[in-house]
Amino acid sequence: MIIDTHTHLLDGDWLCAFSGLPTAEALVAAQERFGVSQMWMSSTGALADDFSFYNRQMHEITRAYPERFRCFASASLYRGDRAIDELRRCVEEYGFGGIKVHYWMQGSTVHSKATQQMMELAVSARVPVLFHDGTPPTSETLQIAYLAERYPEAKVILGHSGMFDTWRSAVDACNRLDNLYLCISASPVGDVQEICARARPDRLLFGSDYGAAPTDDVFWNRYDAIEYGCKDASLKERIYWKNAEELVRSL
Repeated sequence: MIIDTHTHLLDGDWLCAFSGLPTAEALVAAQERFGVSQMWMSSTGALADDFSFYNRQMHEITRAYPERFRCFASASLYRGDRAIDELRRCVEEYGFGGIKVHYWMQGSTVHSKATQQMMELAVSARVPVLFHDGTPPTSETLQIAYLAERYPEAKVILGHSGMFDTWRSAVDACNRLDNLYLCISASPVGDVQEICARARPDRLLFGSDYGAAPTDDVFWNRYDAIEYGCKDASLKERIYWKNAEELVRSL
């Protein structure tokens, strides 16, 4: 069983070709191919300006299968109060189970007033926040870790565990902060080996970034990195689903 904690609904306004809106049935079929029981999903379109439309569209697509999707609201924090109102609406009206932030694409920073409001909302609503990390200048791994330290009641997920260059910083922060989780997504096999050897085992999550590309290859690439990079069967079980279940229970 796998809980994929980092996926996207590929619905336009993204970095790759958009060939048509996926249906819920197509997404569930993908889960069956992958052995995934649930996707934690955010909209690619919602990373841009018309986030209200895209969040609503994702809700309409996924709500027929509530057990298969945990939707994460996204809204450009650059838009201030408008973005916070949207995130609150998604959590309170749609029942979304998380918030997704991508500073690198959304033009905001960890020090903005909207970030403070977003983190306070996440704490009060008891939902995790999944951040893109590993990309300078506004999505550095330790910038996100700073938010986890400042808001110890929040559940903060580093969406790429430092990606290609800062996995050591991600591991150090994870081992120091009880509320910081590492989603292993896009890390090379060698880095996966080191993360699995050095990071606390109860804070590692699996994420494929499925939907960031139009084919299944992105899932299998992330899956193979875990299969080859982690040789401990019990740790792989934690990464694939146990830690995600425990995170949800702790909310």
